[in-house]
Amino acid sequence: ERVRQMFSFLLCWAAGASALLLIAETYAWHDGRTNMNGNPGIDFYDRHAAALADGYEAVSFEDAYPFLVPVFSGDPLTVLDIGAGTGRDAAWIATRGHEVYAVEPSAAMRRIAGSLHPDERITWIDARLPALHGPSLLPGAFDIVLANAVWMHVPPEDRERSMERINELTRDQGAAYVSLRIGPQDEQRGMFAVSADTFVTVAEAVGFTVVHRGDFPDLLGRSGISWKMYELQKRM
Repeated sequence: ERVRQMFSFLLCWAAGASALLLIAETYAWHDGRTNMNGNPGIDFYDRHAAALADGYEAVSFEDAYPFLVPVFSGDPLTVLDIGAGTGRDAAWIATRGHEVYAVEPSAAMRRIAGSLHPDERITWIDARLPALHGPSLLPGAFDIVLANAVWMHVPPEDRERSMERINELTRDQGAAYVSLRIGPQDEQRGMFAVSADTFVTVAEAVGFTVVHRGDFPDLLGRSGISWKMYELQKRM
């Protein structure tokens, strides 16, 4: 019964959020505020941050990534959260005693995150793949790297460099967890098609051992979209 109620809630939220996004997109089009940053993905999140934040925050970390909960149940870790959004995951991890570096290129998302999840254990960074520049982003600095709902925003020509950078930032015997959106391209949101086979090939080529952690339906019930989660274990 609880599962049915949660699913009904998510479907209702999806319908409401879609309407809000349509209104916001129409307003932005008429107001001429498109491509503000020259990157359609970042521009989309900047324009629709408030509406998107409601959806992100409505789903708990435990419900979104139940297999990751044990990863953060032990000794303190240094964690890099790429594409941290509203800070939901970063906050959950930080409250369990870990130090989190949250990378988010959308200024609007970072503002919302700072308001919703103020925590001195979270360091916010304005950066994006493939470069991920920043004084705190040092080789081998992170026990765990997260890149959830990010890979589809990386242009295909930047994916090998992005994977190399993730490998460089992950300490020896550390791991990265990456979710892949399997579905059509969405140029308005700066989303590119993703091939799971190509992803695995690229990850192995840069020095990761790849473990498939599962296939998952889209939580918002969107047709033609599903998710795959991979653990990338850094080899010595």
